[in-house]
Amino acid sequence: MSTALLDIPAFCRRVIVSSSTEEGARKALYAEAGVAEYWIVLPRERKIEVYRQPGDGIYAARMVAEGDAVLTCSSVPGVQVALGELFA
Repeated sequence: MSTALLDIPAFCRRVIVSSSTEEGARKALYAEAGVAEYWIVLPRERKIEVYRQPGDGIYAARMVAEGDAVLTCSSVPGVQVALGELFA
């Protein structure tokens, strides 16, 4: 299937209020579609999981930001999130 006509977002962010077994399947769909960067915001845990480098239904790079970290979105210029402020 050609993706030339599809508008694939460079960045996707989801806020998860509770653990979800569906998240793994959703993450695989985003990776397969070529979403360059995917953040899962976990407010109860006060952290953000970041997935990058999609390919073949998986993300090759994963990191977890917490505490007073400042996240910079690598796929959308100018997007930064200070976790200390976000979860204040």
